[in-house]
Amino acid sequence: MQPSPHARRSPVVCFVDDEAGIRHITNRLLRTRGFDVLTASSVSDAERVLGDYEGEVDALLMDVHLPDGWGSVAAQRLKAARPGMAVVYTTGLPARNSSSISSSPYGVKW
Repeated sequence: MQPSPHARRSPVVCFVDDEAGIRHITNRLLRTRGFDVLTASSVSDAERVLGDYEGEVDALLMDVHLPDGWGSVAAQRLKAARPGMAVVYTTGLPARNSSSISSSPYGVKW
């Protein structure tokens, strides 16, 4: 039996974080809330994962500081390929270190 063309699909989120434990916990949390989750550990990994995925991606949940680049810069490129995708930035940096984030080229303020 084929699914109905009118069947609702689960929303798809791509979560990008360089810490394996954070990826694991967030993946489990999002899945229990009904999301399908794509995960990536770096900017280059996110580019590969989203490039390989043919379906619609509803949101990109991306760490601001990754080992191979600024999440905000990468998100701009990734969103250009998927204009309907929402972008949410995350960080594990404490508030006292957040000034380094606000100097990003896209003026992200915290």
